[in-house]
Amino acid sequence: MVCLVLAAAPTLPNAPNVLEEHRDVQQSIVYSRYGHTIRLDTLPAARWEDLAQYLSSTTPHVLHFAGRGTPDGGPRFVTDDGGEAPVSTDGLRTCVTTAAATGLHLLILNACWTARLAKELTDAVPTVIGWQAQVADLHARGYARVFYRNLATGASVAKAHATACMMLSLSGCVGPPLLHSAVDHIPEAHFLISPEARPVPPGQPVKPRQYEAIARLRKQRFVHRRPDLTHFSGSRAPLLAAIRNASPSASASRTPAKCNSRFPAPGSSSSDLAASRTYAAEPSSSVSNSSAIRDSRLSASSVLR
Repeated sequence: MVCLVLAAAPTLPNAPNVLEEHRDVQQSIVYSRYGHTIRLDTLPAARWEDLAQYLSSTTPHVLHFAGRGTPDGGPRFVTDDGGEAPVSTDGLRTCVTTAAATGLHLLILNACWTARLAKELTDAVPTVIGWQAQVADLHARGYARVFYRNLATGASVAKAHATACMMLSLSGCVGPPLLHSAVDHIPEAHFLISPEARPVPPGQPVKPRQYEAIARLRKQRFVHRRPDLTHFSGSRAPLLAAIRNASPSASASRTPAKCNSRFPAPGSSSSDLAASRTYAAEPSSSVSNSSAIRDSRLSASSVLR
């Protein structure tokens, strides 16, 4: 995407500050979201032949004129003697018609009394913007700054123009610029940033709120599941040892014996099986020891009282 800024103003005391306007446009584009996709060219102190020479080798997609206008003529370009003079409207129409055939689709005449010319040039360029009366230099620069900032962030031409006009109304500007478009052209669907240049932002898949609860319910358990114990009966020694050494409780000491009695290992004799069942039925010695210790503590506490 190529944007050309024609800074056509002489170095006179009462001339508009087009260099500041070019800086505003540049800052708005560079620091925007898709500013890296736009190439900004400028022609300072632009003359007629500068525009013709540029269009002979490069076709801009956006042409921005920053300078002065005339009530009944075209925009003013810089002359060789340091002054300014209006350009021929027929010659300007020929230039933009040639450029529109190869890619120019947006023309901004940021100068006074250019609304009528903008409406006439819609036969060649799809979208043209111009001012209907005199405009202060501060308002013209503010419009360009807000307009290009919104364009470079992905907004349409119509939305960027509406946002810039809203800013002008807040600043006290009475006559905002007018947007003219061709008959078969829709400004609301006209974007400076193409969809191909807009990468899809990375995102994470959206999960239902109850997904985690369902996942917890479906999680496989091992405790008290006979098929799992049957599956691991061949290599149950590490498991049973871990259960036996887990805690000195009665259930921890009897669980390996219950597993041995229910799921005997291949090759185990009947005597081993009977011993396991007997051990599983017997109370644990640790339980009796803990009961004795608890009784002794209770008796000791009753004496101290």
